[in-house]
Amino acid sequence: MTKARKIVTILLVVCLCLGIFSIGSWVVTGNPPQLLNALFPAKSRTVLVLGMDNGGLRSDVMMVAFINGRTGNVDIVSIPRDTKVRIGKLTSAHAIGGVEQTKETIEELLDIEIDNYVKFSFKTFNDVVDALGGVDYYVPQDMYHNDPTQDLLIDLEEGMQHLDGDKAQQLVRFRGYPMGDEQRIKVQQDFIKELVKQKANLGLIFKLPGLINKIGETVETDIPQNQWLGLGNVALKMDKNSISTYQMPGAAQYIGRVSYYLQDERETKELIDEILERQKARTKHKKEEVDE
Repeated sequence: MTKARKIVTILLVVCLCLGIFSIGSWVVTGNPPQLLNALFPAKSRTVLVLGMDNGGLRSDVMMVAFINGRTGNVDIVSIPRDTKVRIGKLTSAHAIGGVEQTKETIEELLDIEIDNYVKFSFKTFNDVVDALGGVDYYVPQDMYHNDPTQDLLIDLEEGMQHLDGDKAQQLVRFRGYPMGDEQRIKVQQDFIKELVKQKANLGLIFKLPGLINKIGETVETDIPQNQWLGLGNVALKMDKNSISTYQMPGAAQYIGRVSYYLQDERETKELIDEILERQKARTKHKKEEVDE
């Protein structure tokens, strides 16, 4: 992987997976140069983001990012890992048929076409948090879970504490909440917001070389190399208001002795239609601004 490609890989991981929304404002002030827009036009696309468990078989975090290349806006829909699908639980799709099976299953769930994917391990997550110096965060409850098969030990106490990469991974992977995956996703999103609040400063740009060296080889994607600079252009357009997050509508429910997340198909359709319409409206508004 070339250095340039690694840089944009980090931008993708940081912007899409960890949600550091304001990376563009750290690098430049205001809009990116018009020459960059002309030479490397940013394509709008739908990207599947997969965070893998430590064994690399099952996807532990699944998100679909609707990226507006013209405006830099990104709408992210999180999909609970326990979502019931034809093959069982959604988390098992990758173990059965890899990225392609996961992609096809989520396309069917959301009734969309996914253009590309980005897949990363939780080691990537750890390395990014460590490289950023960790995060001060209030852990909402005592957390304990031991799963030797995944080399996963979660042992956190409720309260304010400084989370390094390992502890941050424990936080975002913990599942023992009273409200299940719905509460888990909220904690993940709250952690991301706190990460942005504490780390959104110019100091990050000086940490990029370390990030590149540590995690540049741990991200897998099918986005063509000739489109990387266009994606970098999208990152430059982002600010803290550019990303909106949602959870696929539904509810947790036991079927027999197994807990699933059951999708609400009608509300899901309404959410996706709303996102797509808003993306179109943003594009139209941006085009009108440029024409003026």
